[in-house]
Amino acid sequence: MDGEQRTLRRDGAPFHLSPQQLQMLSELLPHAGQTVSRQTLIDTVWNGRAITDYAMDKAVSRLRAALGCEDDGPFDIVADKGRGFHFRGHIVWADTPDGVVPAERGAAPRVANAGGVPASAEEQAIVLDRLLDPHRAFITGRAALESLSAGQIAAAAQAFRDVLALDDRAARAHIGLATALVFEFESTRSQLFPNHQLLVTAEHHAVRGRDLDPECPEAWGALALVYHRRGRRLDAMASARQAIACEKGAGSIYGHLHLAFVSSGDERLRAGSVVIDRLANNGIAHWFVSTVYIARSDMARATTHIDKGCTAQESQRAQRGAVGRMALVGSYFQRGLVLAAQQQDGLAEAAFAHELTFSDCGHFLAPEVSANTWYARGGVAWRGGDLAWARHCFEQALAILPGHVLASIALASLAGHDVVAHLSMLAPLESHDPIAAAVARAVALALAGRHAEAARVVADALLASDVPGPGAAWIVPVEPILNVGAHRDEWAATLVILEQRAS
Repeated sequence: MDGEQRTLRRDGAPFHLSPQQLQMLSELLPHAGQTVSRQTLIDTVWNGRAITDYAMDKAVSRLRAALGCEDDGPFDIVADKGRGFHFRGHIVWADTPDGVVPAERGAAPRVANAGGVPASAEEQAIVLDRLLDPHRAFITGRAALESLSAGQIAAAAQAFRDVLALDDRAARAHIGLATALVFEFESTRSQLFPNHQLLVTAEHHAVRGRDLDPECPEAWGALALVYHRRGRRLDAMASARQAIACEKGAGSIYGHLHLAFVSSGDERLRAGSVVIDRLANNGIAHWFVSTVYIARSDMARATTHIDKGCTAQESQRAQRGAVGRMALVGSYFQRGLVLAAQQQDGLAEAAFAHELTFSDCGHFLAPEVSANTWYARGGVAWRGGDLAWARHCFEQALAILPGHVLASIALASLAGHDVVAHLSMLAPLESHDPIAAAVARAVALALAGRHAEAARVVADALLASDVPGPGAAWIVPVEPILNVGAHRDEWAATLVILEQRAS
C-alpha cells in the first residue's frame, strides 16, 4: 500500500480500492490484531457522519470481498461483535532501512516516498490530507444537497463531480450527482422548455451508482426519481419499491418517501402514511397524501393533511439556518387552492399571501411555488371580476417564471386574444407531460366560457394516458379558473374518471 500515491498493488500490479476502502484499510493495518472500534471508524472513515451498523458491516464486507479475504486465508478482516473490527495477518513495512520488518502493534502507519526514504511528519500529513479529499468533497456535496437550497444544489453537483474525478467507482458520489441533477431539472420543469439533458446525465449516474452498489437504497431511490421525470412511471415505482426492500432499519423512510413521489392513488397514500407514522411532521409526505384526496374531491381529508403540512412548513422556517435544514414550500399554496374551491376567497387570499412569505427561503422549488401562487391569486381575482388585480398577479407569475404557461394563457385572454385558437405554445409541454398540457388547454377553454369542452379535454387525456395516476390533473378540482364547483354538471363525468385514476 502506497499511502502517498493513494494506490494499492498486488504482486506488483495495480489493485483498485475506493478512497473509502483505502481509508478503512489504513485504519486497520496499523492496529493489526487489535480491535478498531466502530466509533473510531465513524470518526475517521465517515468523518463523524451518522451511519448504521448495517451500513458499516456492508462496507467492511465489500472491503473483504475486494481484497479476497478468506476465513482460512493468510489475512482477513474480522468482526469483533458489538465492538469493531481487526485486521488478522502478518504486516511488514517497506520503508525501513532493512526493507522488511514486522509492524509494531498499534504503531502509526509509515509512508514511503518515491525514493524509499521514510516520509517526514509533514509529508505524512499531506498524504493523509489527500486521502481525506474525496471524503470531504462527498460530505460537502451531501450537506449541500440535503439543504434543498437552490444556491447549494449546483455546488453539491460539483462536489460529487470532484469525488468522481478522484474515483469513478465511488457509488454514492454517482448517486448524489444523479439526485442533484434531478433537482436541477426540477428547477426548470415549469419553464416552457425544461432542461431534459440534465435527466439524461442523471440517468447515467444513477444507473452507474446502482451497478456499483446494487444493495444501496439511495441508488434505487435516485433511479426512481430519474425514471419518473423521464416518463417511465412503472420503472420508477419498481425502483422505489426496490429502495424499500434494501432498507433494513425499522425507522427508514427514504424508500417510502420516493415511492410517494413517483406513485399515485392508494400506493401514494400507503407510502406517505408510512412516512407520517414514522415522522409525523414530515411536510412533504403530508403534501403527497393531500394531492390524492384532492384528486378524489375529498377536501375534508385533504385539509387535515394540508394543515399538518402548514405546521411543518412553519417549523422548518423556524429552523432555517440549521445544518441540512431548509424551509418547506407549497402547503399554504395548497390551503389557498382548497379554500378557493370552497368559495372562501378571503381566506384563500390570506393563505396565498402567506405562502409568498416563503418565496425568499432559498428552497430550489420556491420560484415554481411562488409563480403558481401568484397565478392562483390571479385566477381567484379573475373569476371574481377584479381584472386589474388578476392581470397584476399573472404578470407577477411571469416575472418569476417567464415560461409559466397558465399565466401566459390568462394574460393573453385578458388582452382579448383568442387563446384557444393559438395554443401552439403547448406543443413542448404535450411532448413531455400531456396531462399538464391538457389542464392548460382546459384553462384556455374555461377562460373562453367553454366549460364542457374543458372538462372533455381533461377526461380524454386521463383516459388516453398509459401511466398510473392522475399526474398533474390532481389539481383540477381546486384549479381556480376551471372553477369546477361552479360548473358541476359539465365536470361531473370527468371528476369520476379523475377519482378512479386516483384510487
